[in-house]
Amino acid sequence: MSAFAVIWRLDGSPAVELELSAMLDRLAHRGNGPAGKKVSGSLAFGFVPGHHTPESIFEEQPLGSFGSSTVFAGDVRLDNREELIALVGEPRSSRTETDAALVRLCYEKLGEDCFSRLLGDFAFAIWDSRKRKLLCVRDSMGVKHFYYIYRPGKLFALASEAKALFELDDVALEVDEQAIGDYLIFNYLDKESTLFKGVRRLPANSLMEVDRDGIGIRRYWKPREDAPQGLRSSRDFEEAFREILVASIAARTRSSGAVASMLSGGLDSSTITCIAGRELDAQGKPAIKSYSAIFPDIAKQDARIDERRFIDSVIAHSGCDPVFVTADSINLFSRMRSLHESADHPVGAPNVFMDMAIFDAAAANGTDVLLSGFDGDSAISYGYEGFEGMAREWQFLRLFRSARQLERNMPSRHHEFRKLIWNRGVRPAIPDFVRSTWRFLNRIDVSVEENRKMPSQLKFCHDSLRPEFSREQFLEERYFALMQQNHPERENSAVEHWEALCSGIFAFALETFEKVSAAFGVEQRYPFFDRRLIEFCARLPSWQKVHEGWTRSIIRRSTSEILPEEVRWRTDKANIGISFKLNLHRFGTAEIREALFDRPEVIAPFVDIEKLRASYRRFVDDPLRYEGEPLFLNTCVNLSHWLRMVEGDASASRALAPAAKAV
Repeated sequence: MSAFAVIWRLDGSPAVELELSAMLDRLAHRGNGPAGKKVSGSLAFGFVPGHHTPESIFEEQPLGSFGSSTVFAGDVRLDNREELIALVGEPRSSRTETDAALVRLCYEKLGEDCFSRLLGDFAFAIWDSRKRKLLCVRDSMGVKHFYYIYRPGKLFALASEAKALFELDDVALEVDEQAIGDYLIFNYLDKESTLFKGVRRLPANSLMEVDRDGIGIRRYWKPREDAPQGLRSSRDFEEAFREILVASIAARTRSSGAVASMLSGGLDSSTITCIAGRELDAQGKPAIKSYSAIFPDIAKQDARIDERRFIDSVIAHSGCDPVFVTADSINLFSRMRSLHESADHPVGAPNVFMDMAIFDAAAANGTDVLLSGFDGDSAISYGYEGFEGMAREWQFLRLFRSARQLERNMPSRHHEFRKLIWNRGVRPAIPDFVRSTWRFLNRIDVSVEENRKMPSQLKFCHDSLRPEFSREQFLEERYFALMQQNHPERENSAVEHWEALCSGIFAFALETFEKVSAAFGVEQRYPFFDRRLIEFCARLPSWQKVHEGWTRSIIRRSTSEILPEEVRWRTDKANIGISFKLNLHRFGTAEIREALFDRPEVIAPFVDIEKLRASYRRFVDDPLRYEGEPLFLNTCVNLSHWLRMVEGDASASRALAPAAKAV
């Protein structure tokens, strides 16, 4: 975790060092050392160092000079250092060669072809003096990030966080109303937009080239689509998966400080805790600390929230050093200001308060790196697409057997034998021309418009907006257009798997939580968003997806000597939502009333205030009954506070004030 910034005055006017210094000051919370700067003519590079790997203590960015071939600045953590050191063939010590220096050397040796070889989390910029162009790169999954402004023929500027861009004298802060509409209906599919007009994000897995004539953006890496070679038996697949899984977790334990894990008791966080604990033990380091949110009081009302049995099982099995964070009674809005200052946008995620409490505890214990099992479900996949694959491949005996086993192992209304065979298998495998022919012969007219349906939660939020606002900003049309861009219909399940994980929502979530944890001086790392692991899982053959009648079959089968059995084969998930509803009802009514009754003019241009007030009354009367009401109320309160903050409300801090490290 570190920060960087670049200014390029495309009109040839000089880059002002004072402006660069001001940008770096706004990013100081992302580092723990003095900033570095290089300015020459219309170009300026800056860097704030954060020491989170052993080699980073030698960091002296920006690298190079404007008189040399390249200048480099970036936030870089590599997972394949040895491979890259061998690739560049430099007689340098691997102990002192920083990750950033390796990337620069690779570029100077191989040019743009090197970017596809990089594994890890990174965002960086390279000035190529020979080609007179700037190259900007973001990692394949979008964990690291930067934000940029481009004005043709005048200015290109980027920074690790958007707030720094407003330190430029000729850049004004202006809110984008269409992006506000997207936020209100939980449409995070746009990979490039932000809530600020003119401020953009580079999509994950992208290379942006900038010169005086314009900018161009393209993908620099493509996943393989063929099935893994040389693997025949289930044991072969299990061993191959386990090898990649262990490598992805081990790579993320490389740190200059203490490494810890978030432990919920679920399959993903438990796997990370157990494997990372073994890795640290092999390195001769103390037992890994685990951080778990617990709900002893709420569990008395609803036992579905109680994960303590599974957490304790992992602690006993792994020997980790547990830290428990009681999350029964946390005021969701007590840290709203620092949350918004860190993220540079309102954060409507219902459980972010729980994560912030864990970040706080981790920082207090001197944790440097915190491993997260964020959305391992999606990264590995539940495996339902395997039914469709078996139907397409005419493997009906396997299809029937897998459906019957899943119905027995994990009984639910979604896992009924007939539903699995038809809804998950045969129906989606029917070719489009067969569907069209059947509809034609039966005179069934199914228009595109009739087929377009928003998910129920999004529809509730959309219906709570001012109709005029939604129409003016084309919010519904925009949602479906972005859905089509993010999830195009494809024949290949491996490509579908990869494209789903490259949708805007995952990169947005990853970069948001990266920024929030950075405010506490803690770097989050996500082993399940390792490119190698996802590519392997996407390429699994159909019969391995739900093998022996288990969702997420490959990780369950591959962790037989790693996880406690009761965790490995658990089929349920905790109902964390109840804590959000109860804490919102207990602590949030003052903020809700302020947004809806005392200061309604702030969000009135966007939402139907009377509908929102009716939602509030229903929620107050029965806080546990409804799903849409509490979620949308929380979203609106966050928006109201954020808008007042960026518009300079006297009761809030100066718009996007520098986020000091939370303590």
